[in-house]
Amino acid sequence: MILCWTVPGPWTAAEKLGAWDSDWHAPLLWRSEFCNALIGYIRRGALPARSADAAWPAARSRMARHEHLVNGDRVLPLARDRRCTAYDLKFVVLAEALNAPLVTNDREVLRAFPHRARPLSA
Repeated sequence: MILCWTVPGPWTAAEKLGAWDSDWHAPLLWRSEFCNALIGYIRRGALPARSADAAWPAARSRMARHEHLVNGDRVLPLARDRRCTAYDLKFVVLAEALNAPLVTNDREVLRAFPHRARPLSA
């Protein structure tokens, strides 16, 4: 979702969400996932390197003071009964710690955590 704020694309629903609630939080892991997504866009030819170079500092600036260390001790117990990745579960653990909804389009997370996860809908 952080990608939608900094990279042009079909992000209408995410832009609406950002306008409604711009207080987004994420585990520090977001940085690696964001960079990986940028690299994927560049390699597929969907994003010029210059745009990616601009997106990275813009995203870091937007997320300043909204990044969190996540208690990894909570990840393994959640993973035992679910098919979610450890990466995704860090977002779930943070949402639970903040008592906040987790906005995602990840089907496994939505299925496993219907009380916490909400789909990003247009």
